[in-house]
Amino acid sequence: MGLQSDEEREEELANIFENRIIPLLQEYFFSDWERIGWVLNDPAKDSNDKFIQVDNLTPDVKSLFHDSVTDQIMDRRYRINNEAFNLAKAYAGIVPSNLQAE
Repeated sequence: MGLQSDEEREEELANIFENRIIPLLQEYFFSDWERIGWVLNDPAKDSNDKFIQVDNLTPDVKSLFHDSVTDQIMDRRYRINNEAFNLAKAYAGIVPSNLQAE
């Protein structure tokens, strides 16, 4: 790759992950963000280290739809945590600690 410094390698890893791996996972899982988060082991990570985060956004579903509909709708909205692309812990957390080489 011709990268010399650690900073260049970190930037390239973030670029590859953000622009190649995440879009590929979106395609594989038909944009099912919960499953994409599972593949990245996000449920086991601290909130800041998750690549895919669940947001509680406003307006909430109950204010948008009639009560008869809101019982059938899950109000989960996902977003990509761009800050995680620059965190070593986010990448290290993809592989569970019990499976990492020592």
